[in-house]
Amino acid sequence: MALCKLLKLSALASAIALAGCGGDLVVNAGNGGSNTGGTTPPATGPCPSFASEDKSLASINKTVCGISGTITNDIRLTANIIWSLSGKVTVGNDNANSTTLTIEPGVTLFGKSGADYLVVARGSKIQAVGTAAAPIIMTSINDMLGLSNNDSAAEWGGLVLLGKAPTNKCNQADLANCQVEAEGEAGPYGGADADDSSGALKYLQVRYAGYEVIPDNELNGITFAGVGRGTRVEYIQVHNNLDDGVEFFGGTVDAKYVVLTGNRDDSLDWADGWSGRMQHVLVRHNPNNSKANRGIEADNQSGNFTAQPLSKPRIANMTIIGNNFDGEDDSEGILLRAGTAAELYNIIVTGPEGMGECFEINSDESITNANNGEIVFRNSIIDCTEPFKNSVDSNGNVTLDTGAWFRAQPGNLVGSALLTGFIPAANSPALTNGYNVANYVDNWFDNVTHIGAFDGKTNWTQGWTIGLTD
Repeated sequence: MALCKLLKLSALASAIALAGCGGDLVVNAGNGGSNTGGTTPPATGPCPSFASEDKSLASINKTVCGISGTITNDIRLTANIIWSLSGKVTVGNDNANSTTLTIEPGVTLFGKSGADYLVVARGSKIQAVGTAAAPIIMTSINDMLGLSNNDSAAEWGGLVLLGKAPTNKCNQADLANCQVEAEGEAGPYGGADADDSSGALKYLQVRYAGYEVIPDNELNGITFAGVGRGTRVEYIQVHNNLDDGVEFFGGTVDAKYVVLTGNRDDSLDWADGWSGRMQHVLVRHNPNNSKANRGIEADNQSGNFTAQPLSKPRIANMTIIGNNFDGEDDSEGILLRAGTAAELYNIIVTGPEGMGECFEINSDESITNANNGEIVFRNSIIDCTEPFKNSVDSNGNVTLDTGAWFRAQPGNLVGSALLTGFIPAANSPALTNGYNVANYVDNWFDNVTHIGAFDGKTNWTQGWTIGLTD
């Protein structure tokens, strides 16, 4: 964390030095505008009335406009401006001042410090819909100044969506009055509306986030807390986050085409009754073998392993590629624990020789789920030197032979997935042995029969992602 703070100070010092030495950085006078205004263009100055003019950035020929505080009227962020966050910026108040933040394709929004982050409150929406040619980028000032690299993380806070869908941390007989406080003091979430909408995220990158906004509480790249299935999420990437890439706290939200790269803790984390669906997911730990933990870390509820409703997402066509990080928390594949259930289809877990175990089920409650069909894991490939970790009791007795359990499920393979990078080779077993989840499980899923995130023909990450060519 000290290193991250040093990087931020270095970035600011570099910016000041540029200004003092006649460099490209120009400090403009602000227009003093309010940050809670409406949708009309500004009467004077280059920034709209809801924003204030911020410092220009070296080598970027666009005005920088800053937003702060609580936004209580609909606003639109346009691509002709670079947008900065100051502190915790909240869209709407909790179930009040219903507000929509619209972000146009090609917009760049950055945090100036670790404490800058964006929250969408219950009852409000974000419409961040980019395109493959013009993705929306949320990043740090270090990145804007060209100072971020493959080792960078925690340079700003991140994105938090708070919704009104159920969580098992609330009284199920009184979900309408559910109030659970999100990480980072972002605000309350939860409710009774499984179809709730927090808006849309499409072709969005979140880079170098995860700052410890309060002690021992880092933000995820994108936090989905009680977010409902009315929210549209597809083509999103979280890159080099200090904490988890994406984390789901309850809720029912679904997601397709998800890229999680270089994240320092778990790439995909869920808890508290999440029951959404995901398809086409790539997890790649940092290829420089820097800090990484699990591709998936999954819980039901840490305080009550049998809380209802159970965490039980359906996930199909996922590729997890670990690295050789060996520390307090090793680079690993999938850990199902704390009473979680899950349905996993067409998954590849692989990594280099020094990677930790690729699949583990832990806790008596999750083992029970595995034995009674609440955990499904089929038509998948474990391609690892250390493929499994058995569950044992306090006396060292094996309570689940994880490898034997995995091999007994339909269509599973322990062996080479024959990948070139993250794409299956022409002779890969991943190309022909998948399970048609759309036909046999849920028609929300795309109709595919390959294993892993890619069919060997189309690389759907091209053009809108970062960090996948090194």
